[in-house]
Amino acid sequence: MGAGSSGPVEGDEKGPAVHPYGCWPSPVGPASVGATRVSRAGLQVVGNQAFWLASDPSAGGVQGVRRLDLAAFAEGRDSAVGRLGPPDLDCRSGVHGYGGGALCAWPGGLAVVERSSGRVALLGGPRGEEVRWLTPPAPAGERWSHGDLAVVPGGRWLVAVRERVALDDPSAGSDEVVAIPIEGGEPVVAVRGRAFYGAPRPSPDGAWLALVCWDPPAMPWDESELWLWPLALEAGGAVSGPGRRVAGGPGEAVGQPLWVGEDLWFISDRSGFAEPWRLRAGEEQPELPVPLRADCQGPAWSLGQRTLAALGDGRVLTTVRTERGDQLAVLDPEAGQAEWLAQPLVQVAEVAPWGGGGVVAIGAGAREPAGVVLLRHGEARWCREDGGAGSRWPTTALSVAEPGTFEAEDGFVGHLLVFRPASDLARGPAGGRPPLLVLCHGGPTGAAEASFDPMVQFWTSRGFLVCAVDYRGSSGFGRAYQQALAGRWGEADAADVVAAARQLVEAGAVDPDRLAVRGASAGGLTALEAATSGLFHAAVVAYGVTDLAALRQDTHRFEAHYLDRLVGPLPGAAALDEARSPARHPERLRAAVLLLQGTEDPIVPPSQAVAMAEAMARAGGRFELRFLPGEGHGFRAAASIEAAMAAEERFLRRVLRLCPTGDAGGEEP
Repeated sequence: MGAGSSGPVEGDEKGPAVHPYGCWPSPVGPASVGATRVSRAGLQVVGNQAFWLASDPSAGGVQGVRRLDLAAFAEGRDSAVGRLGPPDLDCRSGVHGYGGGALCAWPGGLAVVERSSGRVALLGGPRGEEVRWLTPPAPAGERWSHGDLAVVPGGRWLVAVRERVALDDPSAGSDEVVAIPIEGGEPVVAVRGRAFYGAPRPSPDGAWLALVCWDPPAMPWDESELWLWPLALEAGGAVSGPGRRVAGGPGEAVGQPLWVGEDLWFISDRSGFAEPWRLRAGEEQPELPVPLRADCQGPAWSLGQRTLAALGDGRVLTTVRTERGDQLAVLDPEAGQAEWLAQPLVQVAEVAPWGGGGVVAIGAGAREPAGVVLLRHGEARWCREDGGAGSRWPTTALSVAEPGTFEAEDGFVGHLLVFRPASDLARGPAGGRPPLLVLCHGGPTGAAEASFDPMVQFWTSRGFLVCAVDYRGSSGFGRAYQQALAGRWGEADAADVVAAARQLVEAGAVDPDRLAVRGASAGGLTALEAATSGLFHAAVVAYGVTDLAALRQDTHRFEAHYLDRLVGPLPGAAALDEARSPARHPERLRAAVLLLQGTEDPIVPPSQAVAMAEAMARAGGRFELRFLPGEGHGFRAAASIEAAMAAEERFLRRVLRLCPTGDAGGEEP
């Protein structure tokens, strides 16, 4: 068992009371996590107005439009955030299952995608209360989704990616790029013929359309292409001639086309890192103006990435992933230099320059919750929607990420982040060691984040040590690191997680008798496979993959061939599917398992959790299965997040045998 006393010991003048690690009294309860898990996306700046989408956990995760007067905010005259549109209007794209690009703002106009119908709407009136539909309903038997909206200069047309899916077969469907007349009329199909499209971006004169496309079995971060198409919208057509491939193809992934005057910038990983490249007007081959040897965008799971932006003077602003977290750099292509901006964010999801002086970003600091931030003159001001969940965080005792590395048995050196226990109410007993919770991100191309995460702080405030592992296949460390999991998903990633945990045990940093692993989505498979090692005592899996063969059959079209690269194509990989599916080998699990699953998940269907539970029941394993009604792939409603966190806490306290005297260890006052 773990070292330490069985109950609290009163503190003295030297510090807070002593409590066993893992059951410290904490003001951070499940409700704090639920209220703070706000998603934000679609950041755009038009004049002195910033627009973005923000979810409301208290309203079931409904995502609405926010507007901020930047000039007033910068001067401290008015920090209120306006909410636009009807209160029940849920603005979210469903393209490719993960959406993105559901908001488009331009001088005099604001368009959004409505979640349930997938239609594009124009918002009018002082508060956006007037809704005019720009696209028709989908025909019978089909589901249409729009995303990655962009306005054609002149304000008469929008372009968007439209995904058409058969209702009776989610793996069947097609993408096309459509031009939508803003003043009324039927949308026009501009480009079709490839399986998937993203990032349609009209040139400043409206004569060209830059566009990203890819075909299965490749995913957009594996192999994609950037094309240019001539537009002829005002003549009533869509494209007026053949397109031209600018970049991309085998061994190269591209994204985020950005017009800077007549030049076209984009992100490409042809150098080994996802860096900004430039195609000069009239040139045939792109160039790398400022080599960074760092990733400047993440995998395109959703449309509408905004980590590259034009500053208006020929320079561009980009987010750069480093070992210290995300940084911001201004690239001067003529000087071939990068200027690094001093700013406090360690995670930058989106950026938008403001002509009034400064940069608006969606991001988070090491101690500051995620939000919209104005970076100006070396200072940062956090904007809080509706009073701001961040301002209600109940403690200032926060754990800050410590970057490190681990070495796997085969010699692979990977990255990790360690968050140590932190509290101003409790401390651990002398000689005691905290329980360990290892986090496995999704994707598996996701990445551990060094920024403030309410879920991480929930556990560290209770005396847990949390370790987030960037196993091979993770993004942010270059193309080779990300591609290192090809053919080995469910094997090498799990081995990396075990190696990272064992390293902490051997260093004496954690209690070897109280080890837990947690994974969501693809990370669920990683966590379950790691739990077969005998090292972990508990595993928490949220909407996780448990059966690879079933996933190939049941998932949506965007990921229908994803496993061809991660595991191998059928029929040759059938044996690997069997061997790496936890639901097919429940007897190998030597840990208790908590399964959390949304009932409406189209990406990892509930059948995955059911199959795992049924297999463990047959094998006599220890497990719990909890469904969260109405939730999809990821939990958005505050009530669902609160229920999930409460279930996790009860589960880990029981399985890891924490708080034997009934020490509450986390009831919110």
